[in-house]
Amino acid sequence: MDDDGAVGAQAAAVYFLELDSYMQASGDTAEWEAMSHAECDYCAARSKQAKEIRESKYVWNGGSTTAAVLHTYVQDPTTGIWPVDIEVTDPPSKVSAPDGKVVFSSEREQYTRRVEVARRDGTWVIVGVAKEK
Repeated sequence: MDDDGAVGAQAAAVYFLELDSYMQASGDTAEWEAMSHAECDYCAARSKQAKEIRESKYVWNGGSTTAAVLHTYVQDPTTGIWPVDIEVTDPPSKVSAPDGKVVFSSEREQYTRRVEVARRDGTWVIVGVAKEK
């Protein structure tokens, strides 16, 4: 992520999306929030979910999310944003209440996201994450 061009944008997008499973399991949102732009609704929603799991004393169980770059677009000269298409694979997961009852479960999922990445004060920030059509 030291590169301030396309390679750095790709690394930041992959790192950010792969951070999600750690955040959900640990409730530690600090790195996620540090990389999240204030206008990123996806970023805020995922962080909120991790906090709710932690505050409810629920337990998230699952493997690690993996992300792979599919395509990186040219940097927008006006905004400085690098759009990066990422293939995301989420492992099966479940959320259990303190009594052990499963309150949520999901199967393995694979999908594509468009991640908008920019630089802020010399570091990478995620401006938005959207579903690809």
